[in-house]
Amino acid sequence: METEWPDRFVDKGSRFVYYGDQRRPGLSVLDTPRGGNRLLARVFDLAAEGGVDDRAMIPPFFLFTKTGTGRDMIFHGLAVPSLIDGSGLLETTRDFGKGAVSNFEATFDVLRPRIIGRGWIDALRLDEPLSDHGPAEWFKWLVLGHA
Repeated sequence: METEWPDRFVDKGSRFVYYGDQRRPGLSVLDTPRGGNRLLARVFDLAAEGGVDDRAMIPPFFLFTKTGTGRDMIFHGLAVPSLIDGSGLLETTRDFGKGAVSNFEATFDVLRPRIIGRGWIDALRLDEPLSDHGPAEWFKWLVLGHA
């Protein structure tokens, strides 16, 4: 867990606040080693465009947290861009004593399907997120644009 940028659940776990991966002062919020913040910007742009076809290009984010025991993880659901309270993606700047760091604060809605079947996982690997093996909550979000 990043102490300076602590990801967290809010609204009784129905939302998840995630901080991007910029950790170096003086760089653009988009200038990250693996391009994670560019992905965040693209995902929230697609969500804001508002169409089902746009949202269908957003990859599902599987939300896990560590239990603290070995490799054990807890699956919390699927994280999808939240636009209810504005853009859902904010640029924030903090100074931790080594210079200002600009990073993204992304708010996601958490979809909680009871089951995610292997068929959908296989379809996602084939870049087929609209496979009828997907959970109903995912399709509802694709159509409505909110949880």
